[in-house]
Amino acid sequence: MARKAKSPLIGIETCIDVRNRINPGRTYQFLEISYADAVAEAGGTPIVMPYVRQTALYDEVISTIDGLIITGGEDLPSNVPGETPEVPLLLTPDLRTEQDRVLLGGIFKRHIPYLGICYGMQFLNIHLGGTLYYDIPSQLPEALNHRPGDPAYRHVVKMESDTRLRSVVGQPELSVNSSHHQAVRDVGAGLKACGICEDGVIEAIESEGEDFILGIQWHPEKVMDEYRPKIYGSFVEACRAVMRRKR
Repeated sequence: MARKAKSPLIGIETCIDVRNRINPGRTYQFLEISYADAVAEAGGTPIVMPYVRQTALYDEVISTIDGLIITGGEDLPSNVPGETPEVPLLLTPDLRTEQDRVLLGGIFKRHIPYLGICYGMQFLNIHLGGTLYYDIPSQLPEALNHRPGDPAYRHVVKMESDTRLRSVVGQPELSVNSSHHQAVRDVGAGLKACGICEDGVIEAIESEGEDFILGIQWHPEKVMDEYRPKIYGSFVEACRAVMRRKR
């Protein structure tokens, strides 16, 4: 029986607290509310994706949602052969990376739209065989400060021509609020860089195909400007097309 939803269901994956920051002795999932707010404002219905150890259960969850967002998070290990990070990394829990591999595999199989924010962009890239700079200051010392202490800090990202992101943003460059110390190095299979910082650091990647697969380093959900509804709105519209397809 077809689902009678009025708006697309958008799964939002959470962070997993395994460092006892919330309540010692317990493991929690958590999600900054701005992600759900941005989805709801764009016309989608946000659904928090729970972590489950029986990852086979994700098949049913993925068959229900019309789009997936993987949010910001912690560090990923270097995946460059022979490279040993020279700075300490705050690594993402294995629980989360295991979950994310299953989720991405499922949405790619079903051609469900994907929006990756910060960690969500980096994980998308390594999932498809790309590599990362494990630390911008160490490996790209001439780069700008991409991890500022001031949340109001901005730097310019240039949108590549003939890309989905350029058509969504509607202009050749954008001032963004990214905050990260890792970055895409070699772009993964089937992806292309679509947004590049003025210092050469890749700030956005997208699918080379027709599916809506977009990863961005910055956080449009955190600022109330004209680009928050443009980015989240275009994603939700792509999810709406999937919802109609399911009817």
